[in-house]
Amino acid sequence: MRNRRALTFVQERRAEDFLAEVARAYYEQDLTQEQVAAQFGVSRSQVSRYLREARELHIVQIRIVPPESRDREAEAELRALFPHLREVLVPAAFSTAPTTVRRTVARAAARLVERVVRPGSTVCFGAGQTLAETVELLGHRPLGNVTVAQAMGNAGHEGLRIDYDAIARRAAAAFDGRAFQMNAPAILGPGARAADLEASNRSIRDALRLARSADLYVLGVGSMSGDEIYVKTGLITLDELDLLGRQGAVGDICGNFYDIAGRSVHEPFRDRIVGIRLEDLRKAPLALACAGGEEKVPAILGALNGRLVNALVTDEHTARGVLELAGERRRRTAGPRRKAMEAARGGGS
Repeated sequence: MRNRRALTFVQERRAEDFLAEVARAYYEQDLTQEQVAAQFGVSRSQVSRYLREARELHIVQIRIVPPESRDREAEAELRALFPHLREVLVPAAFSTAPTTVRRTVARAAARLVERVVRPGSTVCFGAGQTLAETVELLGHRPLGNVTVAQAMGNAGHEGLRIDYDAIARRAAAAFDGRAFQMNAPAILGPGARAADLEASNRSIRDALRLARSADLYVLGVGSMSGDEIYVKTGLITLDELDLLGRQGAVGDICGNFYDIAGRSVHEPFRDRIVGIRLEDLRKAPLALACAGGEEKVPAILGALNGRLVNALVTDEHTARGVLELAGERRRRTAGPRRKAMEAARGGGS
């Protein structure tokens, strides 16, 4: 009898594990029921039944998040830890699925951009999926006399929808402004120098001048693990990216790589970057980072530590990750510092 009960228990656990895997594929990986059925070798009707059972067993717990719901506690903690932040938005997200996080961050970022852009503003946009969704969510506000600049030349990736020029054009249309495009690669090929290109091309020189003196920067944050866009598009090599990792890089903003303290890491392609620099961001009235996802946590923390941005929009899960990592770093550095102070006091007695 005992063996039979144990066997039943094991079977139930395996069944619940299976339900969890089906639910994860549907809710977190955003697969359709047809795709889930094909992945697990079952029918679509079975998938529907499994999802219902997962809800009944509380394996899946649905959370309804209003669009304007925010984690104000995390916002307050980030402001306290990084007093230089002028704007902090931490929208609630019901899931850590990349598509959910991206849409959550983009929606909040769009509302913030709409609020801070004024007639006569010069706005510089980065690139990436989050920013592409951000500009798509911008309402039409015909402010007039708004100038939109690209933060870099173009990468030419993923159908151009998430590239620098496409995002700048879409943002300019939202404000009835003018987009200044940069008709050059974001990173030039080996042997070329961005300074020479800028000196010889007036339109690129003018576009870079606007980008480097913007009132507002709206930027993504690249991670070392999940955001290898420069490698994927052939602008830099995998060896160059590996070298940056060995030097302590945790992320980048527009091809400018930095470590966890926000210090610039020397890129082997630094002279080939056609775009803004980290020093442009530090002196900006408002430099907004829009990013979310577990893999972005070190990169976001580095950007905050180095005061590369003074505004942040990220989801609640990522915000908590940033706060946790910041706390871990403080605890690691506090131990040796305390020991050194105790040793100094002992030596002076």
